[in-house]
Amino acid sequence: MTGRLVLFLLAGLIGATARADTPPLLASAIATWASGKEDWAFTLRTRALDSHGAVKAEKIEHYDPSLPDEQRWQLVQFNGIPPSETRLMAERRKNRKPRRYGTESPDKLLDLAHATVRDQTPTTVTFEVPVRPVTVGLAQTDKLVVLITVDRKTEAVERLTTQLLGTMRIALGLARITDVDLDLSIDPAEEKAKTEGSEASGTAHVTLSAFGGRMDYAWTDFKRVQGWSSLSPTH
Repeated sequence: MTGRLVLFLLAGLIGATARADTPPLLASAIATWASGKEDWAFTLRTRALDSHGAVKAEKIEHYDPSLPDEQRWQLVQFNGIPPSETRLMAERRKNRKPRRYGTESPDKLLDLAHATVRDQTPTTVTFEVPVRPVTVGLAQTDKLVVLITVDRKTEAVERLTTQLLGTMRIALGLARITDVDLDLSIDPAEEKAKTEGSEASGTAHVTLSAFGGRMDYAWTDFKRVQGWSSLSPTH
C-alpha cells in the first residue's frame, strides 16, 4: 500500500456517486466533487531513511494526469540535484504502469452510508467517514479516520483531512504505517464553480516503517486538472 494511501483517498471521491442512504449534505458534496475535473496534479517528495532517521536517498517528482501516459511522472530532483539521464531513464518505468483513473465507486473505499457528524457550525458540517479495508489492503482501518468538511451554503467539500489513531500494521505485520496526515483546504465556491486549474492548499504525508528503515512521502502543490483519459479520444 505504501505512499499510495493519500491517492486512494482522493480517488475515492473523484468520479464518485453516493448511495441513497448517505447523509444528504455529504451526498451533494460528493456529487459536486465528482462533476467536472477528474484528477489531481501534485508534487511528491520521497525519502528513504535509515534506522537513525538519516536520509539515504531523496527524490522529488511532479505528477500531472492531464499529460499523456509517458509524460505523467516527471523526475525533478534526485538527492538535491537535477537527475542524470541514466536516472531519468530508470524512473521512466513508472510511466509504463497502468494509469489509475479514480472512477471506482467510493463505496469500495469510503463507507459513506455510515458517515457520522463529527462537528458542525452555522456554516459547515464535518463528517467522519469509515474506511473499508478491502480497497487499500489494510487490516486496521479502525485506526484511520477520514473527515470531510462540507460548506452548508454551496454544498461543496471545503476540507479533507485524515487522522491516524495508532500504528497501522500492513504486509502481514512486516511493515507499519506510523504517520498519516492529509489536510487539504478547498475554496467551496471555487469547487462549486469547478474553475479550470483550481487548487487545494495544504499537504499530505505518510511514513512507512519496515526492515529497520523508513519511507517518507510528502505531497504538495495540489491542482485539479482534466484527466488525459477524457481529453484524448484514444483513451
